[in-house]
Amino acid sequence: MASRGTGFLSALGFAIVGVAAAWLWLVIRPNEHSTDTASPASLAAPPAIVAPRETAPAEPSAPATTDAPRTARAPSLPTHPVGWEDSLRASTDYFALAQRAALSALAGDSRAQYVLGQVLSECRDQLRPVASMQSGSAAGNVRAYLALIPDAENRALVARRIGRCEKFFDGSPLDGLDVPEGAHDSRYWLDQAIASRDPLAVMDHALEESASRHWDSVPPEHRAHLLDDVRIAVTSREPAALFKISTVYSLATVARDPAQGAVWLVAACEAGYDCSNANPDIGQGCIERRGCDARSTLPEAMRLALGDTQFAEIRTTAQEILARINRGDWEGLQPYLEMR
Repeated sequence: MASRGTGFLSALGFAIVGVAAAWLWLVIRPNEHSTDTASPASLAAPPAIVAPRETAPAEPSAPATTDAPRTARAPSLPTHPVGWEDSLRASTDYFALAQRAALSALAGDSRAQYVLGQVLSECRDQLRPVASMQSGSAAGNVRAYLALIPDAENRALVARRIGRCEKFFDGSPLDGLDVPEGAHDSRYWLDQAIASRDPLAVMDHALEESASRHWDSVPPEHRAHLLDDVRIAVTSREPAALFKISTVYSLATVARDPAQGAVWLVAACEAGYDCSNANPDIGQGCIERRGCDARSTLPEAMRLALGDTQFAEIRTTAQEILARINRGDWEGLQPYLEMR
């Protein structure tokens, strides 16, 4: 691959991992009860959490039209039921959402466990620095904290994120429920989701484990565990889980080839994952800050950077991956999952 392509794919890999790592820092932090206080500047443009809609997801949409050479598109993967994530993206009241999710999480719903863990973590991190203002009331603390953010658009963005968590000032959404010890901590529910083999939780954990290592080649024991995790994601046929595979294979310590993360990313986009800036996980709040075009997509940026020919090669490989997933051909996916 040309040097321009290699350089862009490496940069893209860093960007993908950066998005995922920022989210992991919010959601899967080792010290649940840290008393460190984040500054307003550090929260002015925090990583966006999983995106919004209370309604059932639409059928996977076709990729944006480009002038790149075309190949036959692999059949669309079936839509995975992701109602809890849609609720998370759409909700303006995380307290009420957490109350609903808790009932399903206690009944063993792994996606509800995952989303509950995300909500508890997000609201903990949004409200901790606000509470430190000590103005005498929750409303006063919010006003004092927001006054420290000079940029009006960032201030409005933070105000919305604090607003959806504001009921947490008055208590826990788990109050009154018969919950196990430790269940008020986000880590408890994320661990439950991992144990229940939720594909998104499993892949978040895989990224956390892989990103924290500094090896020249992936040890056999980690390779086996990572492939087990990837198989859970692949078997789910969930576009968001495929996107999370791309984050792992964008790590230089995992991928054998810089193109692997890009190929899995395009596969996720083709399968129906929203790879535009309209998805807060991709845009990271840039639309709310008026810093980007909502219609811009990662595959389109890739095509413009690499050129039609190189992008067509990546897209063709992504379609081959989707075809193998549709056939349930795990062995046929192994060439795309090689590690360094």
